Amino acid sequence: MLNIGLLGLGTVGTGIVQILEERKKYLEKLIKQEISISKILVKDIDKKRDIEIDKEKLTTDIYEIIEDDNIDIIIEVWEV
Repeated sequence: MLNIGLLGLGTVGTGIVQILEERKKYLEKLIKQEISISKILVKDIDKKRDIEIDKEKLTTDIYEIIEDDNIDIIIEVWEV
């Protein structure tokens, strides 16, 4: 399992989630393992979003992502 941490869920972050969902089977076949977005850093967990995301995956604490030994890749699209 390839676990992904995503820093940001604005326009670009949302696009990444959509691409990973739409091309999930192809990407998993390509890398020969399952892909999962484990955690997503956001500024506001309760904000209404254009895509459905499990709130359990959302965090406002960056350390929940960067200190998680189960996360293999961190994608940064955070806008300050």
